[in-house]
Formats: sequence, structure tokens, C-alpha cells
Amino acid sequence: MANLCGCGETAKCRTSWTQFNLGRRFLGCPNFMDPTRNCNYFRWVDAPLPNRWYQGTMYQLHVNLVNAQDQVVQANNQNSRTAFYNRVLIVLIIRMLLVRLI
Repeated sequence: MANLCGCGETAKCRTSWTQFNLGRRFLGCPNFMDPTRNCNYFRWVDAPLPNRWYQGTMYQLHVNLVNAQDQVVQANNQNSRTAFYNRVLIVLIIRMLLVRLI
């Protein structure tokens, strides 16, 4: 059964990364970014983590994931630039060869 918020829409499941609720999932109004439509529906899905060690571990895992995602994006950008420059270089070499043949 879907959880409906006060707006009558299906509540969205999100994850909290605040200092005191690291990694806890909650259901919230899908219109939370729109102050005119937000009904402020909120309900925890997970119980709080048992202690600070778990919270710290969850936070560190989150930071590692975000850093890894950033590194993947940077590597993809670098690969795209390299592929573009390689194509330009090939076109220039072919053009030079064609000019010599003519």
C-alpha cells in the first residue's frame, strides 16, 4: 500500500544525511521544494542508528561514495576530452596527407 501525503500524492522515500540521522530513510511530501504545495508530511522508515560509531561509519561510507562518484565523472570528462582531441588530430593528419598528395 502506498503512503499518501496530505497532498494526496505518493510520499517519496529519501535518505537523511544530517548529523544526527545519518543514513536514515524517511517518507516525505514529494512537493517539499515548493512551499505553496508542501504539506510537510514526514515519517521515519528506519529506526535510529544504535550509537555514534554506526553514525560515523554510515557518514564515512556516504562521503566515500560521493567522492567515488565525483572521480568517475572527472574520469569520464577527461576521457571525452581525450577522445575529442584524438579525433581532431586524426582529421588534421589526414588533411595534411591529402594536401601533400594534391
